[in-house]
Amino acid sequence: MVKMLSSLKTVRPFSIGRFLAASLILAAAAVSTPVCRAQNYGPLPPPVTLIPKTTWMGQNNQFATTTLEDWTGWWWGTDNDGLWHYSPEAKPGAHWQHFRAQDGLYDDSITSLCTDRKGRLWVGTERHGVSVYNNIWWQNYNAMTGPLGVHISSITLNPKNGDIWITSEEGIAIYSDTSKTWRYITEANGLGTNDINCVAFLSNGEAIVGSADDGLFIAASATNYTKWVHTAAALAAPASETGPGLSSNQVNCLLVNKAGKIYCGTSSGLSFSSDSGKTWSYLHGWMWQVKIKRAVRNTVQVSDTGTVLPLEDDYISALAYDKNGFIYIGHNHGGLEVIDNSDGAQQYHTKLNVYGTNIKSLTLLARGGLLIANYGDGPSIINWTNAKALPETPLVQVHNSLDFPVNALPMSGADLTGIAAKLKTLKSARKTALPIPKSASTPPNPKTGYFLGEDWQTQGNWMGRYGSEYAILCGADDANQDYVLGDQKLCSVTGSIGIPLNGGNSPSHWLQWEESGDPRVLFDPEFHIRRESEWDDQGDQDERMLEGPDIWLTVQVPAGTHRVSLYFMNKDGHTGVTRLRDFIVQLLPAEDGVDYHQTYDTPGILPILAEMRVENFWPGAFENFVVDGPGTYYFKIDRNHSLNTIIEGVFIDRLDSSGTAPSWMNSFSLANPQPAHPARLSPLAAKAVDVWSQLDYLYAIPLSAQFQREYRIQLLRAAASANAPKYLLDNWRLKLGLWNDTDWARFNIALSKMAPLSTTVSKK
Repeated sequence: MVKMLSSLKTVRPFSIGRFLAASLILAAAAVSTPVCRAQNYGPLPPPVTLIPKTTWMGQNNQFATTTLEDWTGWWWGTDNDGLWHYSPEAKPGAHWQHFRAQDGLYDDSITSLCTDRKGRLWVGTERHGVSVYNNIWWQNYNAMTGPLGVHISSITLNPKNGDIWITSEEGIAIYSDTSKTWRYITEANGLGTNDINCVAFLSNGEAIVGSADDGLFIAASATNYTKWVHTAAALAAPASETGPGLSSNQVNCLLVNKAGKIYCGTSSGLSFSSDSGKTWSYLHGWMWQVKIKRAVRNTVQVSDTGTVLPLEDDYISALAYDKNGFIYIGHNHGGLEVIDNSDGAQQYHTKLNVYGTNIKSLTLLARGGLLIANYGDGPSIINWTNAKALPETPLVQVHNSLDFPVNALPMSGADLTGIAAKLKTLKSARKTALPIPKSASTPPNPKTGYFLGEDWQTQGNWMGRYGSEYAILCGADDANQDYVLGDQKLCSVTGSIGIPLNGGNSPSHWLQWEESGDPRVLFDPEFHIRRESEWDDQGDQDERMLEGPDIWLTVQVPAGTHRVSLYFMNKDGHTGVTRLRDFIVQLLPAEDGVDYHQTYDTPGILPILAEMRVENFWPGAFENFVVDGPGTYYFKIDRNHSLNTIIEGVFIDRLDSSGTAPSWMNSFSLANPQPAHPARLSPLAAKAVDVWSQLDYLYAIPLSAQFQREYRIQLLRAAASANAPKYLLDNWRLKLGLWNDTDWARFNIALSKMAPLSTTVSKK
């Protein structure tokens, strides 16, 4: 028998109202007394399941990614096999409709959904930007016509003006249907980072932006979102389970309730603010003590008191809130829990299966019930028989529209002139020397480096785009060796383990799939096939909540400016707990007298040159960094409480030279050669070429990190609009990792002409 929600408060008589009350700033006295976990505590009776998961996707398509209820009352849901929608009023057998790429979508793998005030459906994809549905047909918007990024993390309606905000690896893109214009908020114009996960709005239009690894950014609509205030978590993890401040810089989801209270779901608990983000408090999950014991090794002492913590899991992946005060919290491992904000009593939580329950999205339905996207167990729609928690009705009334958003306009000649002037001020800038660590025995040569951006489209087709100087395919040989391509006297990459496990200090080498047709798998030029292989830190042999072991890369580069690219692909991201992989990558200088193992006991002993987060990388992504040589650098790939850390390949390219194909590629090249007598460029295209050349020169200056990739995408747009020669556009897309149908065809033709390698491959 299903119990009423109102009757469940006695099962867990622990109030967190003091933490979640609207005006509370936590006091030390309020958290000093531990509360013991009841011995008979267990999963609460489940609600009624209205629509079982098999009705929606079937047994083979259970990886739901996001959900939505539109203004008509239709329910939408997505997975890695397209888009589904359900009409409650349709005839039996006709409730569900399935959209895929063949039906007009840009990509079958979908990440986010939103409806605008005209009733159009906006669909964010993993690798190809956004698709918009006007209830009849689709129109697609990629890096040339819509958002600058292709890996869409969220789409949100600004309730104040109806604008659509799209977040991706290239910051925020805003489409205004009122002005029929696109606008971009990125590092180049004031945002602290481009790697944005989510957006929420206060009733006055104030925007709260959550980043993947750099905390929160808040701006008022009165400033036209040009002045951003940054809020970050403390550098050192606190020992307490509750307290003031942001709980983590890894923001996964945001929510604003009717009272204007902001909820921030992070990878380390729930943060909340009642004063528009000026001050914050946090609440961790019940595994926090286990995590903190190894988070900074032995530098923080935590007592073993058996304290019960309010949240079932520390990692929060989805949030929802209803007008009766219920907070719905989805976790990446701990499933769903419901908390009554009026008194803090937990109302419900799911029973975990053996691998945990990964909630991606929560949607309250106007007709009652909760629509859940579960990545691994499919979607479900649940309700409680007493229906106390009535959901909100739609905020705005919309009308059906047959028009589409307009394409983004390319930059004008005046725009490019302004960019050129901005870049000119950096030409005389000196590289910022790093502070010399006190532990270093001799002053090191200053090393500089920065994060250059992500490539979500190349996948396993790295040939001709990466590795012109050096490439290592991790574990790609049958005998647990690596394939190394390039001059090892100039470049080298070595893999190690940060916290040695079972006496070993080297990552495991795994050849998982000897041959595969999956385009996510790196192409192996020796065997002329795709072979899935990787390094593994063996983290699955340790508790997931503990720190390490982590993979460390020691990368040596010669003189010059170089791009170092790390390739991550979650090959078994549809299997058990492996789907929860979520890494932090840090770039650090290697200094004499400092062993990287010391960084665990002495945080800050080596300065962090760049940091980014790798998440949701089922489709495969290249993470690109720029380093200055000659020098040696470390890349720390932090397990971040995932099952284990893996990496498939490392590639090095010289940025301050022509970057011609090396001899071992057997003349394989994707570059489109310039004709002997190239056509005269139009003034706009000529200006774009000039600015592109300036950006090439500025690769060596870390300050250029904020606009290198964004400006190049804008230059590509401008050159294409000015009818620039095909060879120019082809080569620029090549450098940006952007693909069109012609690029795919050229790649396959070049690959078919390339002979397999034999003696040119080095193994180690």
